[in-house]
Amino acid sequence: MESDVRVILGLYAQGEFDRGLALARQLQRAVPQAAITNYCLGHGLAALQRPAEALAFLRKATQAEPRNAEFMVRYGRALLDVGRIREAETTLQRAYDLNPRMPIGPYTLAVYYASINRFDAALPHFRKVLDAELPAEMRAGVTMDWATALIEVGQVDEASEVLREALKHGQSRAAALASLSQIKAFPLGSEEFLLIEEELAKAGVSGLARSSLLMAKAASFAAIGDYNREFDLILEAKAVRGGTTPLAGLSKLVDDLTTVVTPEVLEGLQARFGTSTFQPIYVVGLPRSGTTLTERILAAHSAVGGAGELQLVNDLARNVMGKHALASVVAAFSSLPAGRLQELLADIEATMRFLCPGVDRIVD
Repeated sequence: MESDVRVILGLYAQGEFDRGLALARQLQRAVPQAAITNYCLGHGLAALQRPAEALAFLRKATQAEPRNAEFMVRYGRALLDVGRIREAETTLQRAYDLNPRMPIGPYTLAVYYASINRFDAALPHFRKVLDAELPAEMRAGVTMDWATALIEVGQVDEASEVLREALKHGQSRAAALASLSQIKAFPLGSEEFLLIEEELAKAGVSGLARSSLLMAKAASFAAIGDYNREFDLILEAKAVRGGTTPLAGLSKLVDDLTTVVTPEVLEGLQARFGTSTFQPIYVVGLPRSGTTLTERILAAHSAVGGAGELQLVNDLARNVMGKHALASVVAAFSSLPAGRLQELLADIEATMRFLCPGVDRIVD
């Protein structure tokens, strides 16, 4: 069995997840109670973006070997992928307690919370990671993530100290300059502005780093009212970064939704499946249209909690729709097993209340 496991994990390491998964299924059927066979199968399913299927096997692996921190981390990540944040917190904390030298548990939570714009929740986990012994390269990356979280929650003085210390290290200088410019634009000719010029002149600067440096430079020209130069630099930064928002695809999706999911359809679904006991506020819009700002303005009210930018509704849609086409949305809801929709909605409510305890309304 050990040689089979090595082959499977080797295929995963090479990115050949379909081949590895096929072998993992065979091995798990042959030895269904072994922790490692369930881990291999769950690992492969999670890597192929099938976390809901992975959970049962990863849970078996952790139950069979409850002191295996690596199994715990993989299970915790899968829990996050399906939005079960409260269970993931407990699981990933257990992994850290089992092996404090492997701070991947708190780091996973920190990155997750940052990805949903809950930087307040990310900060304590970043601090826990930085308390551990880390390789220099990893420490530099985590430090920059921590500084970003500090800026987002308004702790700019502490962020400035962290970033100015990072300026002393070449591997994180470009990112530190870009982040510092978000706090305050650098005067033309200042030491920081000259460092931006120096970094931009280097060969081999990545597209992302160059784009960030150009945006930092643009902020300096905006500060003195030279908006033409600022605009030119912004255009250059966008060209360097590459990629565009797929407007045609987004437009078609919106058109399809408004055609199929009419007010009458929504009223019918509400009458059959709705509940009035929990009424979250959802902010919906196109990328870069101000949805995050709107959520933060609403969450500033003392009676409102901001859950961040969760993927729970998208997960719900996938669970409900399955292989149904959008036009069959009513049929998709009707085909769910008895009580299944209530279970899915209860999971969403539990997660949102966990993230925002003690408030009257929650915005996502």
